[in-house]
Amino acid sequence: MEKNYGKITHKNGGFTEIDIICLHTEELMKAKILHTIAKMAYYCGLIEFFYWLNRNAKRILTFHNVLPDRLFRGGVANGVSGCESDFLAIVEECARRFPFSLDLADPKSLTLTFDDGYRNQYSVAFVRLRELGIPAYLFVAGDLLGRGAGLTIDKLTHWVDNVPAGSYMLDFD
Repeated sequence: MEKNYGKITHKNGGFTEIDIICLHTEELMKAKILHTIAKMAYYCGLIEFFYWLNRNAKRILTFHNVLPDRLFRGGVANGVSGCESDFLAIVEECARRFPFSLDLADPKSLTLTFDDGYRNQYSVAFVRLRELGIPAYLFVAGDLLGRGAGLTIDKLTHWVDNVPAGSYMLDFD
């Protein structure tokens, strides 16, 4: 079923540019609210309380992509990616609170892990961690070695972020 709103045609199950702008605005508003709540929790000492509650729990922090700031757009294609400056801020904050270690049995330390074996984990994150003397685990998706192809989820998110609106058939063979 189609509904016509002036110059905009909306089909059931599809999104127009205005729909996407509204969704994006809604996401930004949610992010601002969550950011405000996080700041309030930090300044009220609530964060310290939760650290104390979890003082004997092992801390493992996982990253996926760490992109150079100049390449980070923050769109859907970036998915679970982060920019280099945010990565450094997170690592520096963690370093103020915990020692880093590869010992998974040590509840007093923090272990960094990187999933999927993206090249930027080596070219961006590893370089920074080496400068800071911080160890980390890197997990590589063995199926990707030597193929030169990305993960299906990366292809999908890149496609969603960059392809114009329309109907498409996808084939990932």
